[in-house]
Amino acid sequence: MCQRNWRQYNASLVQRGSLTFFCDPKVVRALKKAKAPRKGAGRPAYPPQLILMLLLLKLTYKLTYRACEGMAHHLFTPHGIQVPSYSTLCRRMRDFVSTLPSLSKRRPQIVLLDSSGFKVQGEGEWKTKVHGKARRRSWVKVHLVVDSRSNEIVDVITTPSNVSDAEMGIALLERMPRSARSLYADGAYDGEGFRRLSARKGIVAVVPPPQHAILRVEGHLAYRNDALRIIKGLGDDLLARRLWGKLTGYCHRVKVESAFARLKKVFGERLFSRRFDALVVEVWMKALLSNIWIKWAS
Repeated sequence: MCQRNWRQYNASLVQRGSLTFFCDPKVVRALKKAKAPRKGAGRPAYPPQLILMLLLLKLTYKLTYRACEGMAHHLFTPHGIQVPSYSTLCRRMRDFVSTLPSLSKRRPQIVLLDSSGFKVQGEGEWKTKVHGKARRRSWVKVHLVVDSRSNEIVDVITTPSNVSDAEMGIALLERMPRSARSLYADGAYDGEGFRRLSARKGIVAVVPPPQHAILRVEGHLAYRNDALRIIKGLGDDLLARRLWGKLTGYCHRVKVESAFARLKKVFGERLFSRRFDALVVEVWMKALLSNIWIKWAS
């Protein structure tokens, strides 16, 4: 593992709070040149680049839509850039759901998969602890693909909380970059369809088999059989599984857990959007900001 340059890393943490990123002359010139799409009637008055920039501003400083409009007037109006109202910003956010570009241009060879929940509505932990649940609570599940080398988020999918990891693992595999050669995921991804698709794509799926799994003859389960033999040869207990994790590199999966910890620590575990299409865009933008900050630290 490479040694971190702490001076550079600390400088990147300071840079996260700087407004110079949004007031950079290159950014201002790009926003002035950007134009709204001309196709169809009632075309929007504000280009998508400006809407994206304002939404990133809102997420970075945890602003309400109205406060974001106020700060945007302060930053961009002196440069001759017309700023949308808070209601337009809220409405235009949902338009990104069908046009989200890729998060990263990297071509990772080793990827890490995992999922975690984010709260959409419901009381806080203290109120629930003291007085118990009083109203319905709801979450969405966020599925991440992380590049093991750069720690950047390569892909993200937001689903309802009742969608299984094995099901979404197949969807993530179908969108996986062709450069991927191996992936690491926890036991929730040990599904027949997931194993079959990863074998067909030539990706080594390092996924721990269940505790009482048996050897199978199917060709796409060869790596699973190898894992079973190694674990049983090491003693077939918890220590054996830990040793298997170190031998195969499975222990590096902690990086995707760190990605979730970073998102929740910086942005919080609660999402501000209510409509599902807006939730998808919100999670994607948080992943985009996380990647930007990682590049600043590298």
